[in-house]
Amino acid sequence: MAHARLCIVSDIHCGPETPTKKGNRALELLRPFVDYARIMQPDVLLDLGDRITDVDTPTDRRNLVEVAARLGAVRCERIHLLGNHDVGRMSRTENAEILGVPMKSRVVPLDGCRIVVWQPHVRVEATGLPPAASTLDWLRTALAASDLPAIVVSHVPVSGQSLLGNYYFGRGSNIATYPDHAEVRRVAEESGKVALWLSGHVHWNSLTIVNGIPHVTIQSLTETFTTPPEPSGAYAELEIAGGMFELTVHGRDPFHLRLPFRPSGERRWLGK
Repeated sequence: MAHARLCIVSDIHCGPETPTKKGNRALELLRPFVDYARIMQPDVLLDLGDRITDVDTPTDRRNLVEVAARLGAVRCERIHLLGNHDVGRMSRTENAEILGVPMKSRVVPLDGCRIVVWQPHVRVEATGLPPAASTLDWLRTALAASDLPAIVVSHVPVSGQSLLGNYYFGRGSNIATYPDHAEVRRVAEESGKVALWLSGHVHWNSLTIVNGIPHVTIQSLTETFTTPPEPSGAYAELEIAGGMFELTVHGRDPFHLRLPFRPSGERRWLGK
């Protein structure tokens, strides 16, 4: 039976203050998360991407170096996803060099389960986010490679959830998810292996269950639209034990889930 603990932070957005993001306070807001993670001693520190708000290359590098120094103080396996802001003015290679970890799709084994780190392109183009199709063979192969339940992590969610009321995406957007998100879900569902999908990007806490797979998004550390005028200070702990997963988001925008942790192939309706 799977047993693991993750400490999670998303959308740090170190950089300038905006009407809804306290990016100028990101390093200060990271301190409680780092202190918590050092006490909890997780198996994995998971950073769901958008560590900076891109401004220009020198500023972005300086901000990322500061963020990397703080997250690097947690001595455990670290997974850093690329967000769209992370590659606005810096390359995937520059991000990897500063963070000291691979910035590519890979699989991280845990006790009785695995994290499938899915890293498609996240650079925003003139038409929005590009399709994820070129990475689906990798995802399909990674999911098929083991019978252990998988936690898939990506910066951009693929649940197809309603975003009504979301400050950034509530009126519709071509950067809220991938244009072929339904095909991405189909790969996950047909594998029968996915027990949980974790993402950031949309700046709120949410749960959307699609064909037996819980898709969860985590609030941004510096976001204020749900907690005005103060930033949310959001960070999370995920614990998997006893056939269940329990997710707790701390800060001013709290969120809590406790659900069975089992592969999607074991969640289908009878006869399906």
